[in-house]
Amino acid sequence: MASLALYWSVMIACYLLASRLRRYADRLGFVNTLLSVSVYALVFVMGLRMGANREVTDNLGAVRAMRNGDVMTKVEITEE
Repeated sequence: MASLALYWSVMIACYLLASRLRRYADRLGFVNTLLSVSVYALVFVMGLRMGANREVTDNLGAVRAMRNGDVMTKVEITEE
């Protein structure tokens, strides 16, 4: 839960920074790029954390089953 608070606080801080600097957009053209890079970095870090979580990687088969439309059969098999 602390990581979620960290992600949100960084995102909100970058948004507030960008909104305050918007009136200087002609001199600070990099602010939009900086905001985009920070969002991409947050998504990347969240993906790394999910990929490092053993519970998430162990249940990828169930996600694949949902994509194929074979939900009930695969869910019943994995719960046993």
